[in-house]
Amino acid sequence: MNDTFCKTLLDEICSTTFYTYNEEAVNKIQEHCKFIDSEINNIKESVGDGDIPEDVSINYIMLTFYKTRCIRILRTYHLKRILQYQDLKFNTQREKNTIRKIQKLEEDYLNRFNLNYAGSVPLLSYVKIVTEKDCGIVYDGEEMIELKKGRIYFVRRKTIEHLLKGGYIKIMK
Repeated sequence: MNDTFCKTLLDEICSTTFYTYNEEAVNKIQEHCKFIDSEINNIKESVGDGDIPEDVSINYIMLTFYKTRCIRILRTYHLKRILQYQDLKFNTQREKNTIRKIQKLEEDYLNRFNLNYAGSVPLLSYVKIVTEKDCGIVYDGEEMIELKKGRIYFVRRKTIEHLLKGGYIKIMK
């Protein structure tokens, strides 16, 4: 049911036509995100301090991915509408040309400084850990890592802090 609303918004995002605000689809997706939040909280509460089964880890990760997808669709939809409003606001061709020239000048100016926004990740945010118990699957950025007992991993600290507090892992120096 929610996928039809997501598809509707995605179609509107890809279209060049300026549609009226699709309040029904936006509300349904927001309600679904709240439902996903409650399911994620139920999973967190059901696990407690015990071992985390693999299927629970996978369910948690998949719900998180799905919620993130829905939020991205909503944000993209709203950004597209803002840009369309901006286009309507600057309705004369002269104004549109002026905006393009300003954007081109800004881009040329910034290119002279070779600014790299990708940058390197600070190493302090990553830690080397050894697992004390089987921890299940952990989502780290763009990949899923299965943490098994007695192995060494190099992961983001933020990703494994809950396991650190639970005594499942130790940080190696």
